[in-house]
Amino acid sequence: MKNNEEYTVLHRPIEILSYVDGKIITNLATSVYKGRTQQLIEITTRAGKKIKITPIHKLLVTDENLNITEKPASQLKTGDYLIAPRHLPVKGTVK
Repeated sequence: MKNNEEYTVLHRPIEILSYVDGKIITNLATSVYKGRTQQLIEITTRAGKKIKITPIHKLLVTDENLNITEKPASQLKTGDYLIAPRHLPVKGTVK
């Protein structure tokens, strides 16, 4: 690992949402990764939603054959089709 990265094993797993075989499922994470960066990339979707992420953050996109692949944010181009759920199953209160 580089000096600007941390990898932490959790004492108790946390519940996360994962994309597996075309579906969003509940899964357990047993560790977390934290990287530091001096740069963020802002992405604006066709619907006007904006996110700021690190250049190495991977997003799901479709290729020319409609296959779903991962692509780092730094390699995204205008016109790429991002895969994002319309609704997420959330337990409790959203803040």
